[in-house]
Parts: sequence; C-alpha cells; structure tokens
Amino acid sequence: PRFVTIPSPAPPSAKKRRISEAGGEDDGEDGPPSSGAFAKLEGKCLDTSKKFVRYVTVLPTILGRAHPNQPEKFIALGDNKCISKVHAILDYDTELDSFTIQVKGKNGVTVNRRLVPNTEPKPVKVSTKDPIRIGNLGIYFLQVTFEKPRQSYAEL
Repeated sequence: PRFVTIPSPAPPSAKKRRISEAGGEDDGEDGPPSSGAFAKLEGKCLDTSKKFVRYVTVLPTILGRAHPNQPEKFIALGDNKCISKVHAILDYDTELDSFTIQVKGKNGVTVNRRLVPNTEPKPVKVSTKDPIRIGNLGIYFLQVTFEKPRQSYAEL
C-alpha cells in the first residue's frame, strides 16, 4: 500500500497569524475559527458553572477581565474584579518549544495546582490538558495537535 505523507506544520511562533477577533466567543459546537487556532481554552466559571470556550488564534495573546478599551490580541475572561484587565500573557517560546504563560495580575494564576505570582520572573511552561485557574475561572489549556492518520488514503 502507498502511504501519503502529511507535512508537519511550522511551530506556532513561525506562523504568527492575525485575525480580526483574537479568541472570539464560541460555544464550542462549531469548532475553531476557519482560519485555525493554536490552542483552545475550555472550562467553566466556578461561581456560575457557565461554560467557557475560547480559541487562541494569535500569539502573544493577552488574557484579562473584559473592559471597554480591550487591546487587540485579547481574550476576555469575564468581568469578575478578581481578574486584572491584563492578567496574563499566553505565548509560544521557541527555545523551550512550548507554550508559556506570563503572570501580570496581582492575584496570580494557578497552573497545575501551583500558584504562580506576578513576581515570577520567567514565564511558566504550559502543556496540553494543563488545568489553569484565573480568578473564578477554571480552564484547561488544550493545544492543537497534528497527528498522522492511522491509515493511508489508499487504504480507505
């Protein structure tokens, strides 16, 4: 049988894409934006159990409290005052070959059950399925993966 080779995509930092609404609201039913996404943030508000789904479509992306003067490349995490307007920055570090989160908010961010304060000098590495808590929001970081198919097209 003939096998079809699918080329691996370039690392996210090599493809810093921009679209008009970074991480726009989505109910998760229709999938990521048509232009693609680097990662998905999925979870819920711990106070109301309201579902939360956003897609990271541009890097770096600012995570913070919703406000009228939101910058571009921004994902609103709700309007709770325990979340800073610029609470964290999600990016991709080519040296670590990993996504990272740099804490900026005064209340810190919990990554993998470890509280990371805003005084942490270096960004913290985040991997797929890592639990993250920012204020009253509990989310999972879900990285987009590119897997080889189990069967070749010729076998289908």
